[in-house]
Amino acid sequence: MFGDLFEAEEDAETSLNQASGRVHGLESPPPPRLPSGLCGIKNQGATCYLNSLLQTLLYTPEFRESLFQLGPKDLGCLQDKDKPGSKVRVIPIQLQRLFARLLLCNQQTASTTELTDSFGWTNNESLQQHDVQELNRILFSAIEDSLVGTARQSLIQELYHGTIVNKIICQECGRTSERQEDYLDLPVTVVDTGSLEEGLCNCFVEMETMDGKNQYRCEGCNRLVNARKGARLKSLPPILTFSLLRFSFDFVKMERYKETGKFTFPREIDMGLFCDDPEDADTLYELFSVVIHTGSGFGGHYHAYIRDVDNLGKWTAPENAEICLPTDPSTGKVDYIEFESPVELVQALLSREGRQGMPVDKLCTEMVKQTGVSWNKRFKKTYGPINKFLKKFDDKFVLNSDVNWVYLQEYTGCLQGSNPVGQSLSHDVNNQRSREGGNKVSVHAHNENQQQKCNKMTEKTSCGVTPSEEGHCWFDFNDSRVQSIHEREIEKQFSGRESAYMLFYRKKSMVRSEAAKHDPTHGMPESLIQEVMRENKEVDRKREEYDIAVNKITVKIFFGDQHEFIAGAIQAIPDSLSFMEIPLDRRKTVGELKMLILEECGELVPPKFELSFVKELPAGLHVYDLLTAADSVICQDAYICDGTYFMLWDGVQIQGESIPTGVATEPVYLNVTYGNPSQLSQGFPKNCTLGELKLMLGELTPIDPENLKLCQLVTKDDTTSAVPFSPIDEGKTLEELRLKDGDNLIAEDTKETSSSVAKDSLLKKSNKLILEVENRCQDHSAMDAYPVTTVEIDRETRVSDLKAVIMSAFTISSVPGGGRLRVEDSNLGLRPPLHEEQDVVTAGLKSGQHVVIQPGSPPLTDQMTLTFTPGSPSDDLQDLEIMVKKSCTVQQCMEEMVQKAGFSGDNWHLRKTNWCGEAGEILDDVASSLEQCDIKDGDHLLLEEGRVPPKGYLQLPVYFLKTNKDRNEGMLSWIATGISGLFGGGSGDKSDLSSSSSSTPAQAEFTSIGEVIIGKKDTLVELKLQILSLPALNDAVVPTLNYMRVRLKVKDRLTAVLRGNQQTLQRLKVTSASQLCVQLLQEEESLSPSQILLHVCQRIPESLTYAPYQEILWDAARDASPYALRQTIADAFLVPVERIVIAKHFPEKFEWMVLKDTDKANKTIKHRGKKGRGSNSPKKDNLRQAPYHLKDGDVIGVKDLARDPLDQDDFKTEEDFIGLENLRQAIEEKKRRRKNRAVTGAVDGCSVQRRPEVGLTIKVDSFR
Repeated sequence: MFGDLFEAEEDAETSLNQASGRVHGLESPPPPRLPSGLCGIKNQGATCYLNSLLQTLLYTPEFRESLFQLGPKDLGCLQDKDKPGSKVRVIPIQLQRLFARLLLCNQQTASTTELTDSFGWTNNESLQQHDVQELNRILFSAIEDSLVGTARQSLIQELYHGTIVNKIICQECGRTSERQEDYLDLPVTVVDTGSLEEGLCNCFVEMETMDGKNQYRCEGCNRLVNARKGARLKSLPPILTFSLLRFSFDFVKMERYKETGKFTFPREIDMGLFCDDPEDADTLYELFSVVIHTGSGFGGHYHAYIRDVDNLGKWTAPENAEICLPTDPSTGKVDYIEFESPVELVQALLSREGRQGMPVDKLCTEMVKQTGVSWNKRFKKTYGPINKFLKKFDDKFVLNSDVNWVYLQEYTGCLQGSNPVGQSLSHDVNNQRSREGGNKVSVHAHNENQQQKCNKMTEKTSCGVTPSEEGHCWFDFNDSRVQSIHEREIEKQFSGRESAYMLFYRKKSMVRSEAAKHDPTHGMPESLIQEVMRENKEVDRKREEYDIAVNKITVKIFFGDQHEFIAGAIQAIPDSLSFMEIPLDRRKTVGELKMLILEECGELVPPKFELSFVKELPAGLHVYDLLTAADSVICQDAYICDGTYFMLWDGVQIQGESIPTGVATEPVYLNVTYGNPSQLSQGFPKNCTLGELKLMLGELTPIDPENLKLCQLVTKDDTTSAVPFSPIDEGKTLEELRLKDGDNLIAEDTKETSSSVAKDSLLKKSNKLILEVENRCQDHSAMDAYPVTTVEIDRETRVSDLKAVIMSAFTISSVPGGGRLRVEDSNLGLRPPLHEEQDVVTAGLKSGQHVVIQPGSPPLTDQMTLTFTPGSPSDDLQDLEIMVKKSCTVQQCMEEMVQKAGFSGDNWHLRKTNWCGEAGEILDDVASSLEQCDIKDGDHLLLEEGRVPPKGYLQLPVYFLKTNKDRNEGMLSWIATGISGLFGGGSGDKSDLSSSSSSTPAQAEFTSIGEVIIGKKDTLVELKLQILSLPALNDAVVPTLNYMRVRLKVKDRLTAVLRGNQQTLQRLKVTSASQLCVQLLQEEESLSPSQILLHVCQRIPESLTYAPYQEILWDAARDASPYALRQTIADAFLVPVERIVIAKHFPEKFEWMVLKDTDKANKTIKHRGKKGRGSNSPKKDNLRQAPYHLKDGDVIGVKDLARDPLDQDDFKTEEDFIGLENLRQAIEEKKRRRKNRAVTGAVDGCSVQRRPEVGLTIKVDSFR
């Protein structure tokens, strides 16, 4: 009913947790804990429901400490979990390790991956959100099952279980019938209920009258009588859990909904009123956790408000907490820019937008995105609504209430941690403002008036705020973020879209000891403490390494005496040492940078020099500000970052010529055409006016400035025109005229009539398309290559006219069929023929494209061109092409394709292909038109033999494979040879693979022997019998079915072996897309689940090729380690195990993974064995688990170190290198398509389909 009710619709995880990356090959280390001192939990995708419950269990001291009391004697050792017969209770162990990390690790977040792996979540369970109430029951059941037989097997029962007694009282004789039932949590209805007390009264105080048709049969009266029915609480657990029933289903609207009405609950509650024995003294409970659901009936997000009972965190009043704006460490900026007031925060966000500012709504969104806290939650109580705040600080912000837009009163772009030099160069902006009489503003410099306003507002709204008492500090656990909250924040969760969903109370009589307070290690085993301490030490080491790497920068020093000022910019003198790159630490001082330059550059440095920031522009180098920072200032505070350019010069001249500096004099690179025609290209200062530009051009061209007229070439709607500058533009600068690098200008002499030649020539050229055309109408056998030439046409030219131009260029009088034009793409090959009624722009032609003219008729207006592959792709038949009407049906199109391919009959169907040519969906609606099936001009289809089988049946192609043993001799070799002979060749027709080599490991030869149609619920035995009934196997004599092996075939690779003759095909995961392969064996085979059939091939020394593969059956039941597999392979190849290195091939990724014992496999864990003796247990990798996942059909490469000692870990083949390049190109194409989908949104207005419901399960081994 509820489907994807708990799909993650809005996750509170922000980009803060995704900022990690690589710097100089190093992974970004995890950030340290937040100021709260408490650790969050990383969201694996949609595991916020799990994170909220785990944090609640962690801060239930009685549960946490009881779990820590269990040692290896009760739970076993994690290293033994893969040993046969071992009873290792993985879930409690992983819970212990997770809790220890959450309490002690010096990281902002801890991962639950190992815990969810112990749940048996191996697919996409972490991406499917579930109900936290359901998880609470399932997780507790899994813990109970895991603790059976241990000292704390009744942990859940003692802490969470209570008893309800249901009573029916006869109103005739007064006889009472009672029935007791156990409860883990108490569900409370929210609809039409105003409070928790009212809901409990409805359940456990009020009684229902059973009368009329609902009378009760009393055993004492022996007849139907009126009675009263009700329930009471028989016993109360130490931890009392309430599940609020907020989700329901509207059977009128037929949709789910969430009840958002007000439902209150107290901080303390006396449960004595609802108990069967009201005199029980210990019935007072106090609230310590509220699990909150944010969202609607179709999805949302979970987080939890939890009371820190043991005072393990550092509670700070939220209004006094520091605000951190996170940045990416790899950019060279500081890790966190700290702000002490909302004024600084708003200034920082607005400064990123520059002078234009942003809407107030966007400002609020950016605040949440960057800090994880909204304005209303963080500042509204202290400073009021954000609009009121912006108006209050009108000396800092300008708010336009009409359009709800805000920007800085005076923008400098000079925020701490930014890097304007070399990019925005804000130094010059500040200098320019100083010249204009403005004041240079610093975001971190607050005037006295602003500070007084802040203080005044704070005093007004935060009066009476006091720190929380010990044991009553509340925190918001929102996945990775943990922050302090006031206890009064709980009242906001009484109603609304964000509201309480589960309540956890604890008995008030359970007072914590003083020793447990402020001590996260209380009750924790020493082994867990040491394990986390080692992890902390490793994280500190990584942080230190990363800190060094992230602060390493390279600056480029240009030498002034090796440059000259020409063409409006600084250019390097040819054949001179114009620059040198110098690496340094950004934390070094400016003085140390100068000393480093003296040491590295030596004689190239003059006795007296200055350093100026320089930037490389299209016109050349341009100098900006001098480096004026004191020698004691560190480089990053002086805006020196990675890739900063410096000019080493005297600060005034280069080669005796004064150099213009600053942002205002940046050169704009312009192309100027003049004369008959001639062209010059150089830089002109962007602060020069149009009149000054004419004077400069008068010196550079033979045109008198008084007679010079300038026009700009402007392209609009594929049409280029010359737009003259008006007289009022004479006084405007190039920047005001919006001229940019690469713009084209035309300089005309108004007194020379011939000066328009340059204009006409340039306009004509800009409105032309230049195409490379190829003539494929001639016989190619008589020439080395087809003739190629270029043609120039107007953009308005029709395709039919273009064809005439091409025929004229090649002096072609006639073409069979009239001739047609195609575009040849370097990647996609020949595209569909062009429709001749279109113009060249509509047809998609662009300058520089390669167009082919070939014999054949062009498509008509109502026609489309389709290509198709006839038969199976493995038949290697050439693709064919047809032209059909767009309105024709799938059936008509299929008939034409069958006829074109020379096939007969109606046993065919069509299938679409995806962008890379792989088989897609089947076109099963043969009466629909091609347009209705979304078939477009140029699409590629597959014409496949066969019809879609009826529902519940599978149509499976079957192939025959000759094993290596069969290729030589053996009991069944004559059978295999005879089968191969039926299909055109015996064993003598093919080369013996045992004597050949291949660059592709584990190549196999397949022969198609037909198809079988079989039900999904049929067994493997029935499948084998049907395969034996195929005509190709009629003469095969198979003693028993165990001499026959059936495997799945994926593309050209063999994968899983179908095991268990009585297993159904559905259980064996055989689908309609499966392909089967049959092998005849020389001996009976009945594989167990622990046996893996591997294809092992040996690498030929000093080459990229492999010998033919051998099938090796490896039993991983006793030992699934890499060493055990190497030993098995070494025995098969008759070499010592020390001499070989093995690796698994991943054909989809074109990668190899070396299988060797990792560092942990060489370590041992000491634990107590029987009779108190110490024993050592080695840690071993399991090849059947992550990251290896070894399975049937995997290819294992073998290197003999005695013959091939170099590059021991290199197993790649030529096909691997080619495949990696193709894979990279495919990824780029997917990124492009994904970007296009993000822009266009949903297709045809259809909303995105929600994910289907997936049941929540936790797998637990049997310990009973």
